[in-house]
Amino acid sequence: MNRTLLILSLIIILGCSNQPDQFSNGLTKNAKKITEYLINVDIDSLDNMAIDTLTKKELLYNKNGQIIRRVQDFLYNDDYLIIDFEYDISKRLKKEIVEIVNDSTTFTVDYFYNGKQLERTKSEFNDNEFLSKQLGKYYYDSNDKLEKSTTLQQFVDLETKDTTGNTYEINKYNDNKQMIESIFCDSLSLDRNRIYKYDYKDQRLFKTTEYNRHDSLISITLYKYQLDEFGNWIERKSIRNNVMTTLIKREIEYK
Repeated sequence: MNRTLLILSLIIILGCSNQPDQFSNGLTKNAKKITEYLINVDIDSLDNMAIDTLTKKELLYNKNGQIIRRVQDFLYNDDYLIIDFEYDISKRLKKEIVEIVNDSTTFTVDYFYNGKQLERTKSEFNDNEFLSKQLGKYYYDSNDKLEKSTTLQQFVDLETKDTTGNTYEINKYNDNKQMIESIFCDSLSLDRNRIYKYDYKDQRLFKTTEYNRHDSLISITLYKYQLDEFGNWIERKSIRNNVMTTLIKREIEYK
């Protein structure tokens, strides 16, 4: 798989980030800008800690609290991407415009609605070597509350016509639109299949439990937060199987 498609895969992974509603910042006070630093933490057998900042992400918001731009710098390989968000007259997200700056690559993610409800999303990218498609669908209960969403991701080699990637994800939500379960299926690599279950406390994610395709426990990740004076988190530690693995530091510029 070429470099561009690897970056697209990173966008998908980082875009999820355990946040079912990735366009809501979840803050108690309106913000103009949020800057996040994703830091990898490595602790050796002698308890020596090494840290390495992997990405810097800037999120800009409009007066309605909606995200309008995401700028992400992958510090470990100098890749850089910009995502601009467009809204319709009803203030509904209608399009993401994604630019991978180093490759001068641009593609879009389109949003489609049935009345007030988001019904599906669609993205397609073709670089003359590979074709990438991502299709999302959203499902609601009789009270119009979001129950689940599905995402199909496919990569096709245009020369051989072989499918080199084929994944399917099912996400389930609680009444607060928080993701409570995610089922990830890879038809070409069954060992990658996973089930993730999420628990929340005070509206913040505090535990992720990971299982393999045989329903055997792989890991438990706990999250510890540091809050600012407004009750919004500015630091989050991820502790996987009793070992800290990542740290996110967040700078919030309020309006």
